[in-house]
Amino acid sequence: MKQSFNDMMSRPQIAIMGIINCTPDSFYKSSQVSNCEAGLIKATEFINDGATVLDIGGFSTRPNFVDISIEEEIKRVVPIIKIIRKHFPDVIISIDSFRADVIKEAINAGADWINDISGGDFDPKLIPLVATLNIPYICMHSPPTLYNLHQVPDDKDIVDAVLKFFINKNIFLLNHGMDKILFDPGIGFGKTLDQNWQLVKHLKLFKNHGFPILIGVSRKSFIYKYLNKNPEDVLEATQAVHFWSILNGVKMIRTHDVKATQELLKIVSYLS
Repeated sequence: MKQSFNDMMSRPQIAIMGIINCTPDSFYKSSQVSNCEAGLIKATEFINDGATVLDIGGFSTRPNFVDISIEEEIKRVVPIIKIIRKHFPDVIISIDSFRADVIKEAINAGADWINDISGGDFDPKLIPLVATLNIPYICMHSPPTLYNLHQVPDDKDIVDAVLKFFINKNIFLLNHGMDKILFDPGIGFGKTLDQNWQLVKHLKLFKNHGFPILIGVSRKSFIYKYLNKNPEDVLEATQAVHFWSILNGVKMIRTHDVKATQELLKIVSYLS
């Protein structure tokens, strides 16, 4: 039986979201799957390793991303969602998209949650659609349009800016009848290297204001650039940031490395 969102948020255990990218151009190649068979293999691996949620995305939003049509995004994600749902009826599937038309098709194919990097700002049809669905919604902080997604903002205090964004979005979403919300500070999207680290450093502030937080730092550039490495070589450093995030109250970790993250959670739980 699938865990309900409210049960998941009320339990002390931290949930793991495994990243499955149905794209040829994601920044971390090991997360990419090119067909249904590969997607099912990756899903099976993640479920066996302890993932609670599988996040399926068909539009890479890495720096210098390539725009694709709505039809292409649907073509990438829907068949894989269908085959995962067929084989794993109880796993939670999240659709990683900011486009209402893609989300609608993904939900029809079996997706349960919406992971929206835009906070509802890129597509005016998205929030009205989500409001009718009454399903969990992940609201991420990002720049206001797709095409300045990786431009650095003028905010001198990024922690305050993200907190105000969460406060305003929470009111807006609640007014639309949406009450199953996770908040993502948007590490790596429109922030300087130092701003990303400031957000990680102050995660507990968001928890103290009552926001359940999903953290997505897995192998991102603020880690590998700081260490002068590449995405393939920063598993240990990523896990260090995950460990800090656990200590500071996050509710969910979005990761390329489900097994390593599950082992980290097991150790932290034993020591707690």
